Amino acid sequence: MKYPIKRCFALLAAMAAGSLTAAALPAETASAAEQSSLLIMGDSIASGYGLKNDEMSYADYLREFTGGTVTNLAVPGYTTFDLISQLDDAKNAEAIKSADIICISIGANDLLKPTRDYFNDMREEGETAMQLLQRLASEHKAEKFISGLTGVLREPRNQAVDNYPVIAEKLRKLNPNARIMMQTIYNPYELPLRYFYANHHDDSDYQDYTLFTKYVAGNLAQLNKAMGKLESFEVADVSAAFAGDGWVFCKILSEQDVHPNALGHALIGAVIMDKLSGVKKTFPTILPLLGQIDYSDYLRMNSKSRTSLMNYTEGQLTGKFGDANSDNQILIDDAQAVLNLYTDQMAFKSIYGEGVTYAGFSQIDVNLDNSVSVEDAQFILTYYVENHISGGSVTWADITGNPKAPKE
Repeated sequence: MKYPIKRCFALLAAMAAGSLTAAALPAETASAAEQSSLLIMGDSIASGYGLKNDEMSYADYLREFTGGTVTNLAVPGYTTFDLISQLDDAKNAEAIKSADIICISIGANDLLKPTRDYFNDMREEGETAMQLLQRLASEHKAEKFISGLTGVLREPRNQAVDNYPVIAEKLRKLNPNARIMMQTIYNPYELPLRYFYANHHDDSDYQDYTLFTKYVAGNLAQLNKAMGKLESFEVADVSAAFAGDGWVFCKILSEQDVHPNALGHALIGAVIMDKLSGVKKTFPTILPLLGQIDYSDYLRMNSKSRTSLMNYTEGQLTGKFGDANSDNQILIDDAQAVLNLYTDQMAFKSIYGEGVTYAGFSQIDVNLDNSVSVEDAQFILTYYVENHISGGSVTWADITGNPKAPKE
């Protein structure tokens, strides 16, 4: 039955005057890639640079997914020229010839290195690259900056485009039969609007910064387009998976680092696994990584990317349903916290869900309608009154009338 909430509303009004129990979605795959020999080649992204010892790289996900072996020849800093030299090195021939699947991340450094040199010429003493970009945006010099960078990048970009067919020819000569996947290059400079507000910038600064990110995306698109033209190669579209939410999947917001974070590696792995056929496999590491991100970012996330990640999740996030302040109790304070969040959102004091993790949101969305509202606060208060004041024993399913809510 559904419990009435009117008798609790007065108490809630007087006050005002996690955990997630999401079941993993099944991953449906066949068995063609099982026990494959995988070869990883390319740059620092492919090498797993910057991950902690207990964090999985996308190569780790692929190894577990296929149950096969992985050889990683990736080297941080490698450009398309470096990869060509590596393919010409006889000591690598056997690893290339014996691979069933070859995954390649290459091209970003062809543009990143000259861009970094250009940054260095414009930086003030002690200024990071991100601080430089924010300063130029606030000074409305983005167009001038882009105009200068265009001349710097034209030649290395065109050379990288020309190098992709060379790489393809050399790889196919060494291994005519392997599945070869080129990973498109994502834009690492995307930032949320809230970051600019938090650093005392305004909408016009954000718009100027957006000019730069669009320019970066345009240059990367030319490299990604060149990858798509390679005959007998497959494209793992990492760029599309990251698009619009770069700060969620790389370290640009947390560390001013362009490399993927642990969730980014999980997503790269998911993009590649979606293209492979292999044994059904889920991973206990992915759902907790999703649970740590802001719910506003979870909502923004490309729905295809979110679904792809969820297809490989395993287990449940632990915590207590209705426990807004994560003290492992359901009290009046929890209803108050939910009400405060709701009223802040209604007053436009925060972006929807900002400051609340996906796991935390899933604890307080007790009616499972994918929003935080007064009704959630009312239901939490009802739960408290019925179970702690009235001495009853009712479940969340009873109170909300939603059979999918926990039976506790």
